[in-house]
Amino acid sequence: MRLKIALVVLFLLSNIHGSAQGTTATISGTVSDSSGAVVPGTTIVILNEETGISRQVVADETGRYTAPSLGLGNYRVSASKDGFQTQVRSGIRLTVGRQAVVNFALPVGTISETVEVTGEAPLVKTTKGGLGSLVESSTINALQRTFVF
Repeated sequence: MRLKIALVVLFLLSNIHGSAQGTTATISGTVSDSSGAVVPGTTIVILNEETGISRQVVADETGRYTAPSLGLGNYRVSASKDGFQTQVRSGIRLTVGRQAVVNFALPVGTISETVEVTGEAPLVKTTKGGLGSLVESSTINALQRTFVF
C-alpha cells in the first residue's frame, strides 16, 4: 500500500515539474468587420516589442487566427486587409502559459488609415478551463521525506 501511495505522489510530482517547463504563450483571436461579419484572409503581425522579432499569420475562412509558442514579453499585434483600416493593439504582456485573446473589428477604410488601441488583453482565459497553483520546494521536499522507499 505504501509503495502505491509513493508511486502516485511521484507521478503527480513529475507532472507538476513537467508542466512548469513550458516557457511560451499564445495569442489568438477573431477578425470581423464593423457589422460583425468575419474577415478571412486578414494579415496579423505579432511583434515582440522587446526583441523586435515578429511573426505573421493569416486569419482562416472563419476569421480566426492563432500564433502559438510565442516567447514571453510585451507584444504589439496589428491586423490589416485591403479595403479596411489597419488596427493595432499594444501593451499585451505574455507570461508563461498565457493564452491572450486579441479580437479585431476592422472598420472600412483606406490602407493609409490606422486605428491604434493601447491596452492589455483581458486576463480571462476563455480558451481553456482549469485550475493551477504553484507548489513551493519546501512542500515537495516534505512529501519526498514522507514517502521514502
